[in-house]
Formats: sequence, C-alpha cells, structure tokens
Amino acid sequence: MNIEFQLPLPPSKNKRRAMIRLTGGGAVPTVSSAVKIYRHRVAMELLSYRGKLKDGVKIVFDCVWRKKNGNQDSSNFHDELLDAVCPALGINDKWVLIRDQDFTVEPRNPGVTVTAWELTAIKNQGGR
Repeated sequence: MNIEFQLPLPPSKNKRRAMIRLTGGGAVPTVSSAVKIYRHRVAMELLSYRGKLKDGVKIVFDCVWRKKNGNQDSSNFHDELLDAVCPALGINDKWVLIRDQDFTVEPRNPGVTVTAWELTAIKNQGGR
C-alpha cells in the first residue's frame, strides 16, 4: 500500500512546548497551541487515509520538504510530523522510518509532501 499526501510544515522544534505557570511558583511544560492546531488540521486532512496502512508493520515516510528559508533544518520537523500523522492514520510511530528525499526553499508555499508505504519485504522481529 502506498499513499501520498501534502501537509503544511509542522511547528518548529522550538515552538512545540509552552509553559504553564503554577500558582505556588514554578512551571510545567505542555503542548503549545500551535501544535494543537497543527495536529487537528492534520487529523482532518488525513481522515480519508485512516486504516489504509497496517499498524505493526514497518512503514516508510519519504519526505520532500518545502522550507520557508534555507536556515530551517528539516530534521527539526520530524518529531511533530510523526506525532501528528501517526495517530491520524491509526498507526504507532515506533514502526515508522522517516527519510528526507529532497528539499526546496519556497517561502510562499512551505510544506511537506509525504509518500508513505509499507515495508513488507522485511518481517518485523523483536519486542513490541
């Protein structure tokens, strides 16, 4: 099974967390509102793909990035891409391998094209 989809760029690594101040002092980290909005948008966009890939099978995400500028590091987007896409598709991210295939700098059209496919030639071995 092969599926391809386009998504906006995830929030950068530096914008994934927010701090909640406690009344007695101190603070605790939480997910930022930008991340919550992104995850909701991804879930809505990928609704029709849910269940197309098998959970528990090795899956490859081949990514072509369209970055806002040349200073952005594509690997900083990986964690949030997995955290948003995998629940939307109904798969566990521990079985997913992300491969960056290419990138371009497109300030007016940032995003990522993902081709997701099951790596069926290799059987999963080991623990859960």
